Amino acid sequence: MKAVIPFLTFQTESKDVMDYYVTIFPNTRVVSSVSYPDQPELLMNGQLKLNGLDLYFLDMGSDDKVPIEWGISLYSEMESEEEFYKVFNPIAKDGVIIMGPMPIGDYKLATWVTDKFGVTWQFTYK
Repeated sequence: MKAVIPFLTFQTESKDVMDYYVTIFPNTRVVSSVSYPDQPELLMNGQLKLNGLDLYFLDMGSDDKVPIEWGISLYSEMESEEEFYKVFNPIAKDGVIIMGPMPIGDYKLATWVTDKFGVTWQFTYK
């Protein structure tokens, strides 16, 4: 089996999501972005390299609402408290905090936060 890659499907927001993540996470870039030939505003397939992790994206179109449940999340361990808050703060500002930040088990900080696009993240710092 090859690597498992998170695949995020949106109604019409994939390009915005990819651009948003590039502005927040260090070492992150858009690898590819291909629009539908007949709907250039929609992403047929996109790939983002988020600090070494591949993420794939797709827009279903304006008529197809695609819910992303908070039970599906992306997990990231931070190397410092500063890094934790550098990423957490902008996402929490425009999103919804589900839990934390707070110490849990071996973690000095842990949080679940859903960003403004409905994607849920788990950030931790040991």
